[in-house]
Amino acid sequence: MSDISAVEYRFLSLAMAYPDEKFLNGLLELKKIANNNIIYFNPLINLAKKEKSAEQQAEYTRLFISGFPKTPCPPYESFFTQGILFGKANEIVRKIYSDWEMDVIPSLADHISTEFEFLAFLSAVKETSDYTNDAKQTFTYFLNNHILNWILDFAYTLQNNTKNNYYLQYAKVLLNTFSPKTNIL
Repeated sequence: MSDISAVEYRFLSLAMAYPDEKFLNGLLELKKIANNNIIYFNPLINLAKKEKSAEQQAEYTRLFISGFPKTPCPPYESFFTQGILFGKANEIVRKIYSDWEMDVIPSLADHISTEFEFLAFLSAVKETSDYTNDAKQTFTYFLNNHILNWILDFAYTLQNNTKNNYYLQYAKVLLNTFSPKTNIL
């Protein structure tokens, strides 16, 4: 997992953004940056293009924000590791971001997009700066003690609670990327 590029982590982050008009353009821009070398970019982008915007937005809202009678898949570490929103995981990751002089909206600190964005940042820093060792250590700690503690549970929950092809594919990408010795794409 440590060989995932900064662009891939950025893509995984953006792929969980609210599917508005900027959403697809952002995914396409990252595809250009990656020079079309990441195999799962195209299937997700093609599905994002096919989905009707209103339907995609409704499914995003149902899955991640305010489903009735309950939201099936809140994309937050503290939900999957503690069963609550804004729990200890949120507090811990905010401290880690602060150590790197990054400000985030407190309620989004342990959101999947924010955590992947932080890994994208660390991936870039560990390759290009004087902080290489610090970035490598923080990256390894964050991946092992945060992302890997919940991402597979999130992916399975997502897979079991949607029929939307885009989100099913996103779950498969997560499972393929973060499951040991798995190839389900």
